[in-house]
Amino acid sequence: MCASTIKLHPEDFLCAVCKNYLSSAPIYLSEDSRDICNDCVRADVDIPYRNVALEKILVNIFFPCENETYGCTTAYKFGEEEEHRSKCFFKQVHCPFRRNHVCQWNGTYGKIHDHLNKEHDTLITKDAKFLINLNQNDKRTFIVSNRNFSVVDYMYDINSGILKYNIATFEPNIPEQKSTIKLVSKCDPDSMIQVKGGECVSYNNELFKWIPENVIDMNKMKLLLNNPTSVWMCFTVPLQQNTNANLVSSAILNFFKCGQCSYNLKLPIFEQNDKFICNYCYYSPRVTKQNCKMIASDSSLSRLLAKENYQCRNEHCGEIIKGDSIVNHEISCQFRVHKCFVCTKELLQSLAKEHYVGHGIEYFTDEHNQKNVNNQQHNQQTSYYGNNQQTRFSTIFTMLQNEIIYITYNYNKDQFTLKVQQDFVVHNYKLNMELQCAHDQCKLPPQKFVFNGYSQEVTLPASQLPKCFNAHVNVRIYFSYC
Repeated sequence: MCASTIKLHPEDFLCAVCKNYLSSAPIYLSEDSRDICNDCVRADVDIPYRNVALEKILVNIFFPCENETYGCTTAYKFGEEEEHRSKCFFKQVHCPFRRNHVCQWNGTYGKIHDHLNKEHDTLITKDAKFLINLNQNDKRTFIVSNRNFSVVDYMYDINSGILKYNIATFEPNIPEQKSTIKLVSKCDPDSMIQVKGGECVSYNNELFKWIPENVIDMNKMKLLLNNPTSVWMCFTVPLQQNTNANLVSSAILNFFKCGQCSYNLKLPIFEQNDKFICNYCYYSPRVTKQNCKMIASDSSLSRLLAKENYQCRNEHCGEIIKGDSIVNHEISCQFRVHKCFVCTKELLQSLAKEHYVGHGIEYFTDEHNQKNVNNQQHNQQTSYYGNNQQTRFSTIFTMLQNEIIYITYNYNKDQFTLKVQQDFVVHNYKLNMELQCAHDQCKLPPQKFVFNGYSQEVTLPASQLPKCFNAHVNVRIYFSYC
């Protein structure tokens, strides 16, 4: 069979609507036999048909760049238009200061460096660092020159306390990566936190239509920085693709998913009915523990996941942690969010203690006993003694290994109700509560209750309690090591 000698020309294959090249799939065929590109199809026909036959023919054609008139001589294959367009040095761009009506320059992508150096050298800095006054609105665009050029655009709103920003690079061959941000108190340079930044995208004219999409809640951040009036923000803009071992290996992690939440498995992991269950789901109330067993830490899967890199799941935290430590990090992370059991407000876990005290709720602890339990000399970590009169409702809270444990109990002549709430179960510990008659002559043993779940409640009618409990009763709360 002879090969076809028909020569195909790209100008013969244009969209019937926009007249641009049909240079990428999918291509559609209308009922009146017109070929339409994917961008135009919805506006032109209601029921298009995919023209797969034409797509197979066009894979043999090279299309000229849309910036050919500006000097680009590159021809790309069918389906490679977007990749070339993002890297083309001859594409037309505006000056990044055009949005502020400072400069009306328009030129090719490859000449923007010369333009910025010549016309806006006073707005170029080597450090992506700027000072925000948290008591006034702020909006600014500036250029960072650090082996490559990047534009940083931000706006701060004092009413909402929200900072919005974008970062775009002028280097087309640098893949999109996340930046990192360090917040430093102006009045106390030792008070600083690092947060996860947004994507550093390739610069293009569409940026002028955007409202910055990356968001930082400065109300939360300034609490962690001891309420400064001004904060230094330091951006770290990626220079090139990072190929070191600190990156998350998504290929392996995405293969092993929890059978309950469908997120990546995190150690320790469990197996139930031929399904793997992550650490978080196992200790949640929605998972029954029947036929559920822990996978040994020396198993092949556990050893594999222990070596992998995980990104902390808490918003604003950019830490990359090994699999054998990721859960401990996420639980103790300064950016972990806690939902108040009283007012349901979401706040940073690190600020929860002060928040509950602000509600007037009593905090109890015992540093001496906590030291003992850490040394494993005694099994008691912290204890609380309270005396209930005939009718009383009490709320108290404590912290055990960064966990808020919120306790309410109500004792009256009809019944005794006890409820314990916590976000996450602390491994190897259980909470004990004892009711003991306050009468010195009473020899009755205490009523004891044990809790080791997220939210548990016990209600006892008065008939199940000794009659002497109706007068006065001591409530003792302590933790013991399992």
